[in-house]
Amino acid sequence: MTDCPVEILQDEIEIDNLIRNFYIPLKPRQVLEIGSLYGGSLWKWIQSSEKGTRIVSLDKIPNNELHKMEDVLEARRLWDSWANLAGVQLQKITGDSNNYEVREWVQMSAPFDFIFVDGGHDLKTVNNDWNLYYPMLKSGGVIAFHDISALDVNEYNIEVGTWWRQGKEIGIFGDDVTEIIRKPGKWGIGIIRK
Repeated sequence: MTDCPVEILQDEIEIDNLIRNFYIPLKPRQVLEIGSLYGGSLWKWIQSSEKGTRIVSLDKIPNNELHKMEDVLEARRLWDSWANLAGVQLQKITGDSNNYEVREWVQMSAPFDFIFVDGGHDLKTVNNDWNLYYPMLKSGGVIAFHDISALDVNEYNIEVGTWWRQGKEIGIFGDDVTEIIRKPGKWGIGIIRK
C-alpha cells in the first residue's frame, strides 16, 4: 500500500489491524463511513477494497480552529481519483448523520457489510449513530467505532469512550465484540459483529 496523500486521524497501527483482521477477511461490497473529514481512513478503505465495492462517505464539512473548511475541501478533491484508480464506487453525502433526511439518503445504499463510525464524538451523536445505522448493517457484518478508549475527561470533549464503556456494561453490543487499543486512554477502535 502506498502512503496516504492526506493526514490519517487514527492510530495507523490500530486501523491497519482493523483492516487486516476484519475488513479484508469480510470482503465488504457495501461500506459506510461516518466522519471522513480529510479522508485518511476513507483512503485506507478504498485501497483495501475489491473492485466494484461501493463506499458511502457521510460527513459534515467543518469550519473551526482545528479543521479549516478550505483544508478539508482541498483534501476531498482527491477522493474521486482514489476511487477511480481502485475501481471503487464512491458516493459522498454531505450532512449531519443524525438528520432524518440524511439518514434516508444513506438508507438507499443499505444494507452495509462494514460501517466505520468516526463522526460526532459527543454522547448524543454517537448513540444516535448507533441507533440509526446499526440496523442498516447486514447480518454477519461489522460496525467499528473510533475513539472508544478516550477518557471521560479529555481536551476535545470526546465522549465515545464513555458511551462505549456504558454500552458494554449494559450489554447492548451483544457477544461478538473486539477492542483494538494500542495506547489506553487515547483513540482505540471498538468492533461489533452483527
